[in-house]
Amino acid sequence: MRKMIIFGLMIATAIPSMASAQSAADVRRDRQEYQKERRDVDRAIDRGASPNRVAKEIREARDAQRDYRDTVRDREQDRRDWQRDRDHDRRDWQRERNQDRRDWQRDQRHDWGRDDWRDYRRDNRHVYSRGNWRAPWKYQRFNNGGHIGRPYYSERYWISDPWRYRLPQTRGYQRWVRHYDDVLLVDTRRGRVIDVIRNFFW
Repeated sequence: MRKMIIFGLMIATAIPSMASAQSAADVRRDRQEYQKERRDVDRAIDRGASPNRVAKEIREARDAQRDYRDTVRDREQDRRDWQRDRDHDRRDWQRERNQDRRDWQRDQRHDWGRDDWRDYRRDNRHVYSRGNWRAPWKYQRFNNGGHIGRPYYSERYWISDPWRYRLPQTRGYQRWVRHYDDVLLVDTRRGRVIDVIRNFFW
């Protein structure tokens, strides 16, 4: 009878190794609890516990084993669901970003040429003079598709009259933002750079 109990508890002590989603501390704690139960059963046998009580201990150990296995399985499923949702959200974001970029390029081809402002600037240099523009940070070279921190595109740096510089009109959450002599088209909802025109001001 002792061997049967020990065998049942050996199975129980092996369960934490299945819980890959648990931390090392959780696994260590569960193993210690199972080892304590094993010692308690050993002491009960030494004190002459009845076979019925021993059988009850085995059943309870098996029930605990099933419950623990179900908990681990549910936790693993939750982790897989979370990863799937995260991957889905990332794909949606990439698809929307690419669509924004394509829409922007299409609008430029249909409504404005990307370099339409160049001829105008050549004849109206004073409009593009750098002036007394200041920012509390050093110049940073942003690139198309890159992330941009919110302070860089706060409302105070928006170009509120893009028509004055012959820049295409924005739409939705898009804004033309000045960054030193560069002009950035920013998706203010996602904090992404859609387009960059370098050395726009002088």
